[in-house]
Amino acid sequence: MELLKLENISKIYDNNTIVLDNINLKIRKGELIAIMGPSGSGKSTLLNILGIVDSKTSGNYYINGKEVEELIKNKPNKLRNSFFSFIFQYFALLKQYTVLENVMLPLTYRKCSNKERIIKSEFYLKKVGLLEHKDKKINKLSGGQQQRVAIARALVTEAEIILADEPTGNLDQKTGQDIMELLLEINKLGKTIIIVTHDYNIAKQCSRIIKIVDGKIISDECY
Repeated sequence: MELLKLENISKIYDNNTIVLDNINLKIRKGELIAIMGPSGSGKSTLLNILGIVDSKTSGNYYINGKEVEELIKNKPNKLRNSFFSFIFQYFALLKQYTVLENVMLPLTYRKCSNKERIIKSEFYLKKVGLLEHKDKKINKLSGGQQQRVAIARALVTEAEIILADEPTGNLDQKTGQDIMELLLEINKLGKTIIIVTHDYNIAKQCSRIIKIVDGKIISDECY
């Protein structure tokens, strides 16, 4: 059974602009998927609908075979936080906090002690090679290091799916490849990862590339 399934999903804004047009998509557990397309093609909107950050205009969305509208009811945040973690192009880190504090943030409302939050956050900082920098402020780190912090923050929730919107887009080519290699390692451990990217060098390292133009999927190929 598919982990995620979209049936005839469309997104239309109030001015009748069609952003997504009848999208059908199945995603299985453990896949590493790149979503590509020109600016304005609907890539990020698709990612946001997958992550329950944005809502569809029409169609059906299923997680583990269950309709999302039925699952979320009045608790969309609970479903979103249990299934999805996000990585962004501009990191979305809090500059006034330390590295460790940034990674701990998603655990703030979890039913665990502060000590448990620290232990778990330090575990994932070690995974991304930044444990020794845990007490530094974010602005003391390089761009690549900041993106690693963002990845540790995404991992600490232990959600099933990582959604990454241009995770290498604000980095130089070498640093971007380092980040991609880290995502490849994470995927090998069984994590499902969906990446929006303009960079074909990044996309071709994924096991599947979906191309979107004008809100429509024009190709969906496995490698």
